[in-house]
Amino acid sequence: SGEEKPVAKRTKSVGDGEESGQDTKVVAKTKQRFILFVGNLKYTTTRDAIAKHFAVCDPPPTIRLLTPKSNGGKTTNKSKGCAFLEFTHRNALQQGLKLHQSELDGRMINVELTAGGGGKSEGRLEKVRERNKQLLGQRKEKIEKLAASDDTVISTMP
Repeated sequence: SGEEKPVAKRTKSVGDGEESGQDTKVVAKTKQRFILFVGNLKYTTTRDAIAKHFAVCDPPPTIRLLTPKSNGGKTTNKSKGCAFLEFTHRNALQQGLKLHQSELDGRMINVELTAGGGGKSEGRLEKVRERNKQLLGQRKEKIEKLAASDDTVISTMP
């Protein structure tokens, strides 16, 4: 036909696209995406092992295991040591966050919130910092509550 479509596909943006020339990848759905970053994985950790580890999350997440780019068509089972987990519900994401510093394939894994999407724009980085600051506060509160419940034994001593 006479008309050709552009090769690069863009998803529809929710806003009116006034951001400073950035290629926005906001999905047309107004639904929030619930994504966690999982780091400190072994390079040999498989998608199945991650799925089993996060099986406690209901419903289970979609897993994107980062792998190196293939060289000349060779595919490897090696990962980059990190993955992104996308959840459909906030509750499942909260259950996933509880697995921070849990052991998977003999390593303590990192489970953190992401701001969704990629890039290093200052706005996005600030959003990630703010979310992780809130998460750290929640983790500290939880530790303090656990310590307070253990305090009953400690407070009996002078």
